[in-house]
Amino acid sequence: MFVLCVAPLHAATAQQISVLMPASEPPAPEIGAWYADTQADRGKRTYSNSCGGCHGTNMIEIFSLYEDAGRYFRFVSGSMPGDNPGGLPTEDYLDIMAFLMREIGYSAGTEELEDDRALLARIKPKASLEALGYAAYDEQYDPGYTPPVGNQP
Repeated sequence: MFVLCVAPLHAATAQQISVLMPASEPPAPEIGAWYADTQADRGKRTYSNSCGGCHGTNMIEIFSLYEDAGRYFRFVSGSMPGDNPGGLPTEDYLDIMAFLMREIGYSAGTEELEDDRALLARIKPKASLEALGYAAYDEQYDPGYTPPVGNQP
């Protein structure tokens, strides 16, 4: 003799069932206008003065590998520049991010990018790069996350 146990599917809601079922297509990345052109212009100057000497244009590619802008912000604001980790004002790091966003194809808006962790987590450079029509960069490494140092969050 054996006993057959059947879980009561009728108790699951439609929302619970939809979570269990794979989506037919992943949702398109949100591509917003999260920076102003004047901010990106400042970021270009700051990048040239504070980053370009060591990184050249590599940071554009590196930024585009990150899953979200919040992780990138935490990394650079805590570990760059190499000779003064976390030593730039927060606004300078945000300006540099605005410049990099413009370089990978994000459109400018009217408001400047702010230190808003929830907003930064919504910005997906890696996914947006392909959605914006750019070929994906070859991932030679995972930029990962390094805990911040210095006086940055």
